[in-house]
Amino acid sequence: MILLVDESNRSIAEKYLAKPNPFACRILSQLLAYGTGERFLEHWVQLEDNKPRAVISRMDGNITIFCENVNDELLEFIEAVGYNTVFADKELFPQYWSGEVLMKFVRKPETEISDNIDFNPTIREIYSVLERCRGEGFEVPNFDSFYPDMSHRVRHNLSRVLAYRLDGQTIACCMTSAETDNCAIISGVACLPECRGKGYASKLVAKISEALGDRDIFVFCREELVGFYNRLGFMSE
Repeated sequence: MILLVDESNRSIAEKYLAKPNPFACRILSQLLAYGTGERFLEHWVQLEDNKPRAVISRMDGNITIFCENVNDELLEFIEAVGYNTVFADKELFPQYWSGEVLMKFVRKPETEISDNIDFNPTIREIYSVLERCRGEGFEVPNFDSFYPDMSHRVRHNLSRVLAYRLDGQTIACCMTSAETDNCAIISGVACLPECRGKGYASKLVAKISEALGDRDIFVFCREELVGFYNRLGFMSE
């Protein structure tokens, strides 16, 4: 049985999602940020013998799934509700795999203190760096959807943004697109083309991972960026 998540059963979904898993992290972060009842975001929980076995979210038409095994009811439901994209474990849902590689951060020694790192840049500054890197292995979201969503998540401590400044200019950025108590997803790691090769992005990733403490940290990237993220301290899962 698959039920729409509302305030009466929200706690069931949240408890099931409280795992250090990137798909659970993404869904739970959405639920904590926006709650239930939003038109652009829906959550469903699949129950078996009154116990949760899957949670699905659909935000602006993009589905995310967290479960430990798949059955026909779940697959039929996904096709019935419709989607633009499906974000799910490729081992469980190979038919929906987009080609992105899941990587996990392997912690490195603490980095030196740097006055060049800003822990509170504006979302506009971050977006300007992303725009300069458009088409280089990752897609840049539309500003009109990116700005309010990231601002909302940052205000609710479910995302954070960092910037690296050089001579007063923002030249690199890094952020978390989702955070929970035990997990985080890093995204938007970018550096202006003319400033690359000097370790600025690596310093940001080290600092943001340090700030995230004991959380498991993940990133999703295109195949062509695996080497880049290897150098930043990530290993393929």
